[in-house]
Amino acid sequence: MNSTTDKKNDLSRYLKSGIRAAAVINFGPNDSIPVNGIYIGSKQEQYLIIELSQKSVESLTLRKLNNVDIVVRAVTDTELGHIVAFKTSILSSISKPAHLLFLRPPTNYASKPIREHERYKIDLECQIHFGTLLFDATILDFSVSGCGLYFSEQSDIENGIKLQVQSALSAHLPDELVYQVVSKKKHNKGWLIGVQFKEPVEMNENLKKELLEQAFLSGSL
Repeated sequence: MNSTTDKKNDLSRYLKSGIRAAAVINFGPNDSIPVNGIYIGSKQEQYLIIELSQKSVESLTLRKLNNVDIVVRAVTDTELGHIVAFKTSILSSISKPAHLLFLRPPTNYASKPIREHERYKIDLECQIHFGTLLFDATILDFSVSGCGLYFSEQSDIENGIKLQVQSALSAHLPDELVYQVVSKKKHNKGWLIGVQFKEPVEMNENLKKELLEQAFLSGSL
């Protein structure tokens, strides 16, 4: 990521109220907790505000947060779409009327635009239809030209076979999209199937938003 120190003028271009934020709170060596929430806003040169999700609140029970280091990542809604990340510390937190973190303004941050043909690292459950058979699998990466599918068990799927794949991405993809297997190799305790689309898909705004959301949830952004 490119880095800049002009936080007063530039960071506000990326952090817009309502965008999703993921963070890691570092309490000490080998003691960190990932959290997520919504960026609420800021008071210039004083603090940034993030509202924590309920799951994150539960993971922080009995933890003291003041002055603890935190690394924040967010996907912005700029024209290209940017990933922005920065390290700061927690100024204070409140639990009413909402669970909010108040963060010190960072001294610098890193950002990069998201390329149209970027391969998104995700962790998305899907169902694979192969003839009369139905398999559960996971989409590990996705681009406009293909995707990677992970199977936890051995299957008869080989190179050249055409598959049907159903997932949260399907609503944003062409109905006639052809998933053709082009590679198969051992991966962890299962198999990684490389799939190529007959023609590159259009990276429309809805598909891009869903991919960013899934990549964000998987922690790859």
